[in-house]
Amino acid sequence: MTTPPLDARAPLVLRPLTAEDVPSVLAIADEQLGSGYLDASWLAAHIGRDDLRCDVAHIGAEVAGFSLMEVASPHVIAARLQGDTAWFTGAYGAHALIGYRSLTAVSAAHQGRGVANALVEHGLAVLATRVPLVVCEAWRSTTTHIGPTLERHGYRVVREVPRYWEEESVRLGSSCRRCGAPPCGCTAVFYVRTFD
Repeated sequence: MTTPPLDARAPLVLRPLTAEDVPSVLAIADEQLGSGYLDASWLAAHIGRDDLRCDVAHIGAEVAGFSLMEVASPHVIAARLQGDTAWFTGAYGAHALIGYRSLTAVSAAHQGRGVANALVEHGLAVLATRVPLVVCEAWRSTTTHIGPTLERHGYRVVREVPRYWEEESVRLGSSCRRCGAPPCGCTAVFYVRTFD
């Protein structure tokens, strides 16, 4: 059975995160990334902010996916990353502000319908008006397909970091969808998209 395209059901609507969206976004994060990966209060901090952004994709009454983004100095972004960040500040530290797409996730029920593509495209349109480049970290997995979506939108791979979430998963006690209980052994792939 193939998944119907978006226009075969209710239309896709993208909008900023609301308090009503938080439980659905957390459920998608748990489903796609593992339990406890996102925290409700941290996520709610994205509501109504100019520097933090969470775009939510709705199909009818359902939350189909979401994307987290931030606009900040490279040094602020580096502080959010795991492990050695000297490579990051060396590459991007000269910019006053950059964009950071930290996460895009789509519920299993809505995958293959263009939701991630719409979230990435919309996020780029928003960030292009504010920053010279966007950096994104993604999970390397045979079941996660954000890499090709990012590449179709002009992102290029700049670095891979094995066991990237290992320390964070232990500190937070969060389980990984692929690895199970901590520690997480997944590799992160860093992408960059510049606006010329």
